[in-house]
Amino acid sequence: MNIVLNMNSIQQENLFLVSAEKYAELVGLPIGVVRGQLDRRQLPVYKVGKRRFINLVQLRIDLAGGLK
Repeated sequence: MNIVLNMNSIQQENLFLVSAEKYAELVGLPIGVVRGQLDRRQLPVYKVGKRRFINLVQLRIDLAGGLK
């Protein structure tokens, strides 16, 4: 089930930080691929204690700026 389809646009816009599992679900990637991207620092991360969350706001900013 694709979680994005079950959320209205306001709920989608209010996603700022998501877990690796939720991000994998949102974009349709296996969790192992997302964890690899996190390990290679390909995704912007916000750490809370030992947990890492993907910063969707920073990801959107990075994507809007193009490739570096």
